[in-house]
Amino acid sequence: MTYHPDSMLGNLLEPELKSLLAEKKYKELRESLSDLDPVDIAEAILILSPDEQALVFRLLPRELAADTFEQLPVPVEEELLHSLAHEQI
Repeated sequence: MTYHPDSMLGNLLEPELKSLLAEKKYKELRESLSDLDPVDIAEAILILSPDEQALVFRLLPRELAADTFEQLPVPVEEELLHSLAHEQI
């Protein structure tokens, strides 16, 4: 699957994601993302900065994070791996 940073879903979710991140409402962000499909979460992650991507990825439940990781393009996967602690990988 090819991802586009200007995807419709990404554009719809960006204001909410950015707002929750800025306000440090991590519990609400985790709950919102947990209701989404891994493909949709991957699209949403792509619109964020690398630091925001890593933070959002850390908030995901372990199984959902693994499923989402598989949906990301390889360069984004590599960047996430560099930003995550060894035990998180």
